[in-house]
Amino acid sequence: MSIMVISHKYKYILATYPKSGCSVTRTLHLLLNADNIDNIDNYKEKHHGIHENFCLNKIIKYKNYYKILIYRNPYERFLSSFFNKICGIRGKKINQNIKQPYKLTSSVNSINSYLKNYFWNMNKDIHLVPQKIKNKDLFDEILNIKDIKNIFNNFDKKLNEKAINIINKYDINNLNTLKKEYNKEYENIDLFNYNFYTDKNNFIKNEKIPDYKYFLTENNKKLIRQYYDDDFY
Repeated sequence: MSIMVISHKYKYILATYPKSGCSVTRTLHLLLNADNIDNIDNYKEKHHGIHENFCLNKIIKYKNYYKILIYRNPYERFLSSFFNKICGIRGKKINQNIKQPYKLTSSVNSINSYLKNYFWNMNKDIHLVPQKIKNKDLFDEILNIKDIKNIFNNFDKKLNEKAINIINKYDINNLNTLKKEYNKEYENIDLFNYNFYTDKNNFIKNEKIPDYKYFLTENNKKLIRQYYDDDFY
């Protein structure tokens, strides 16, 4: 399920998906359109309620608005969903005081078992439903969340400068990101089949995980593509 925010002030529409940078997108939109940012802490959780479900009628109605669809690398999105919504590891900056769900079991205890059991569909959690890029022709631009600093570059240079200033000043790029570690020893661990239910290395307890690169071997990426019904194209 995709979501969107609309700015009548700047005449743009941003559409994205849960776990595809939606916190970054909504917070940036909120701060861009705020009359006065006197205390950033007042905005930290307000982004949750400002979006609406994707509405084709509004896309057509505001045909002159600049429309951007924001997506996330599917491999990273899949791993983020697993650690955040299955292992219960919280992101930093936002949601530090919000308890995340813990859904690991003795049988669904690794990334591989989670992948092959379609755990996201069984739990009917919108954060775990694959992102599907539909109606591409309705959008003026499709943007990878990693390129958020270029979000309005092709639309309004001054607005893009304002967006960059907000992103940098409030460190928006790091909202809700998981804490990741680089350690050469991780290259010798089969992290794709690592048992996070018993979690001998205390990744969950310490709320730190190995960097995604240690999980994404070529064989593991093939498995994700095979089982995870995301839009890899």
